[in-house]
Amino acid sequence: MSSLDELLFDKDLAEVWQDAEAHRWTLERADTLAVDVTISPQRAPNELYLARLRWTEYPGRLPASVVFLHPETRAAGAKSSWPTIAGVRPPNDICACWTAEGYIAHQEWLGDSNMTWDTGDNALLTQLRFLQHQMDFTYEGRTND
Repeated sequence: MSSLDELLFDKDLAEVWQDAEAHRWTLERADTLAVDVTISPQRAPNELYLARLRWTEYPGRLPASVVFLHPETRAAGAKSSWPTIAGVRPPNDICACWTAEGYIAHQEWLGDSNMTWDTGDNALLTQLRFLQHQMDFTYEGRTND
């Protein structure tokens, strides 16, 4: 991680607050290149989940790592902290082309031009939108322990 990574992350985080969808999320800086987001599916707005998005370099050639945390302790590992959405393998990861874990599981994606991670102008906002889309369109409930 470099100071440029941190500057770009700060810039993008400030822009997220201005986005039309920002009212759907509660964001809290978790670390230099990490943010905790409270998020819910559109059809179940009272079902709140806490996800941590963490980059090793920003914006980087890979998306952030995404894990769900216990909302009070912020500990990882409880299946009940995870929503049932496409690609989720609780309590470990989300295997999808919009998470670092997906690229770790599928090294072949790194060389596939169809699977290249495109951050657009704001990697953080892009990742939040992917996560929100999955919550809105593939949500099936809370995962049981």
